[in-house]
Amino acid sequence: MEVLDLLDNLEEMVNEAFRVPISNKVLLDAGDLIEILDRIRVLLPDELKQARMITREYQRILQDAEQQAKRIIDQAHDEKSKLAHESEVVKEAQAHAEDIIRQAEEMARQIREGATDYALDILLKLESNLSHVLDELKTGQEQLRDLQQKNRANQMG
Repeated sequence: MEVLDLLDNLEEMVNEAFRVPISNKVLLDAGDLIEILDRIRVLLPDELKQARMITREYQRILQDAEQQAKRIIDQAHDEKSKLAHESEVVKEAQAHAEDIIRQAEEMARQIREGATDYALDILLKLESNLSHVLDELKTGQEQLRDLQQKNRANQMG
């Protein structure tokens, strides 16, 4: 900040200089003025370099901050998308599970109906077979009674 100090010295020289009456002009020592200006010329490039370095560093920090903010925002969007996708996957899995349960319930209902129909069919066939066997038993009993009566009639007579 030496340049600013030199500029302050220059301003002080002007403020303290002899004023020319009836004008806005002042008398300055040319040697002192040139010495300050030379020192400013020497220091100014260093000051400008430092200012440029500070500006570049500021821009680099700002760019890094913007990149970091962008990364954070991108990560947040990615996480949001991931959670939304996971939520969608969960919904799809639940819907698929519900479909499987519905299919299993339908299959169980069909199996129960099929088992009931099968059992009824078997019982009807068994009834028919038993009815046929009963008829044959009755026929056999009648034949045996007839034979028994014939045998008794033959024995008596």
